[in-house]
Amino acid sequence: MRDYLLRSQHQLKLSILFLYLRLSTEKRFRQIVYSLASIVVCYSIVHVFIDIFGCRPTRASWDLAVPKSKKACVDKLTTYMVPSIASIVMDVFILLLPLLIILLFATGGL
Repeated sequence: MRDYLLRSQHQLKLSILFLYLRLSTEKRFRQIVYSLASIVVCYSIVHVFIDIFGCRPTRASWDLAVPKSKKACVDKLTTYMVPSIASIVMDVFILLLPLLIILLFATGGL
């Protein structure tokens, strides 16, 4: 269930970023939005790979029949904390982007 929630968070962030692209035609702002969207996509891909290949043998990631004595997985605390911290940092940047739009309107450009 946690994996589905994380995937939906990534999609929501991308949706908001694409909305921001429609709000401004300023080249610099669009570059920032595209950069942040690229980071979100890369982060999502890395997270999928960690979920799939985080255990040895690989099938231990999804197969509950693999005995605990025969599998070695990455630390669960790490797999929860690192994505959470990265997600919070990305959220802060996404929330600050509209302030750039306000600055663009107020000053006439970046």
